[in-house]
Amino acid sequence: MTSMTFYARTSDHGYETCVEHLSMAGCLAGGFAQVFGHLDDGLLAGLVHDLGKYSDAFQRRIQDPDHSGLVDHSTAGAMLLVQHGCPLASMAVAGHHAGLPDFGSRGELEGPTYSARMNRAFSAGSCGPLALSKAWEQQLNIPQSAFEKGTKPSNSIAMSGKSGEQSFYSDMMLTRMLFSTLVDGDRLDAEFFTSNRENRTEHPLLESLKEYLGADSLASEQAPKWDKLRKASLMVVSECD
Repeated sequence: MTSMTFYARTSDHGYETCVEHLSMAGCLAGGFAQVFGHLDDGLLAGLVHDLGKYSDAFQRRIQDPDHSGLVDHSTAGAMLLVQHGCPLASMAVAGHHAGLPDFGSRGELEGPTYSARMNRAFSAGSCGPLALSKAWEQQLNIPQSAFEKGTKPSNSIAMSGKSGEQSFYSDMMLTRMLFSTLVDGDRLDAEFFTSNRENRTEHPLLESLKEYLGADSLASEQAPKWDKLRKASLMVVSECD
């Protein structure tokens, strides 16, 4: 395992590591998604949404932002999810900063749509966002079984009639709900790290979550195992109740 530390962000409080941020955001998103029965989708989305921050380009930017350009850090995680058959969570990850993109046409390569982004990314091969961020594999423990629990689309695009329209509507509504849980989890952890506002209603929840995950474990650059992350997500549900 590499001894290099990968950072997700920095502030006057110091640096937050990728492992800490992804674990915290993942458990928050998973807990919020459990409210509508999709804990695993939310946890997966939160756990991989910033995989692109493991790239050398992003690490250079966070160390020297004045002399580095913007880096796409959301496409890598979206690629991993679609690669493992979880396209709804993938769309949420792809849009967690700029907003949900239009799906587009499956074969297109140009433009800002989700399909075009994925097609360009996968066609880049070893120069693609996911390939350039492979260091995440050494620090996150995501078993294959986790992806199998992710929601599969209803293939409603190929269907016709009322049932097809209802299935398509359900897929799109679920994507938007997953997007909402991811954005909430991501921003809550970001605020907790950068300002640590004790007057926020969510502050005790975030403190409890970090304590449960283990500050020492997160600092050691190794994410908790999948089962512990799921239990932490359920703790979020209980705390919110």
